[in-house]
Amino acid sequence: MQKVIVEADSIINSLGFSSDEVLQEIELGNVGMKIFNSVLPVDQGFCLSMVNQSAFEEKYPVISKCSNYTRFEKLIIASIDDVVKNSSVDIKSPETLIIISTTKGNIDLLESDKGFEKSRVMLYSSAKAISEYFGNPNEPKVVSNACISGSVAIIWAKELLEAGKYKHIVVSGGDLVSRFIVSGFHSFVALSPTFAKPFDSDRVGLNLGEGAATVLLSIKDEQSIEKNSIAIYSGATANDANHISGPSRTGEGLVRAIQRTVKDVDWSEIAFVNAHGTATLYNDDMEAIAFKRTGLNETFINSYKGYFGHTLGAAGLMETILSARALQKQIVHQSIGFDKSSLEFPLNVTKKIEHAKGRFALKTTSGFGSCNAALLLERVGGNK
Repeated sequence: MQKVIVEADSIINSLGFSSDEVLQEIELGNVGMKIFNSVLPVDQGFCLSMVNQSAFEEKYPVISKCSNYTRFEKLIIASIDDVVKNSSVDIKSPETLIIISTTKGNIDLLESDKGFEKSRVMLYSSAKAISEYFGNPNEPKVVSNACISGSVAIIWAKELLEAGKYKHIVVSGGDLVSRFIVSGFHSFVALSPTFAKPFDSDRVGLNLGEGAATVLLSIKDEQSIEKNSIAIYSGATANDANHISGPSRTGEGLVRAIQRTVKDVDWSEIAFVNAHGTATLYNDDMEAIAFKRTGLNETFINSYKGYFGHTLGAAGLMETILSARALQKQIVHQSIGFDKSSLEFPLNVTKKIEHAKGRFALKTTSGFGSCNAALLLERVGGNK
């Protein structure tokens, strides 16, 4: 039997420049958000999670000096480069594909082209530039499906690998905090002026974040899988078409995505759920309803967005990587910012690091247009 295995991963965000660095900061209870003024021409600061540009340039001097790549593209390139260096994959092989997930890519070029052609705003143009940097011979693929983009990219990669189209797929996602993004969420009155508090009774909105994350997925025979590896067991999407920006009041789309994803497993073996958990009023309510309807409300539940904000097209990837690392260690991280709940259906949200025995971890994401996705991670390789 073959399984789709996570062979290597990378995270770049406000907490660090590797998955290990970010994980360490999370386990120390540190957050990457700060108040930034003058983001918009309004008398208001915004609590945002931004990659330290000078530290990035020091960490990646060669990539930083490439003048023919945008800041967005450099973040993605650096993340992919980390994965390539930490694996034996030949990224120049026709058996290796690159998939890029993002919501807005180079949207900041609409404000100032910074010497780049306007066509570089088109997502396929960015993906092509990134692929050419690595000399990959295949046409890169792009997933842009609102805030579930990263999860959808992983699901698609799994399907392509199982169909025998490729042996390895590099899935990388990223987004920037730009005036365009901030103004959009500000117009919805969806931003919190302080640190976000997912699922908490005092939550008032989300913190936007930026960064990039990458996973290398490979198809392997079960007997060749190393001990304590993580497999992508299953995944599904569902769209309840409730509203262009408002989540369903019944959680229908997320319920269906979860049910399709976990239909073949013993639900008691789910160690924890890593929720979308944006800290907006409607999203967290919707998820609580969905988790109650699927019987997951008593399972350990957490959100990572209190640490580094909502990273849009990178969120599904970053949070899947962190959930995979937690599943390997048989723990569930604290959902920082949560103290008490006023949700109609209370959830078992973690206030500290908990031990969580189980073979599986469930990752959920939701986004504009009432799109929803669920991924089930499995701990494999003789150490279940």
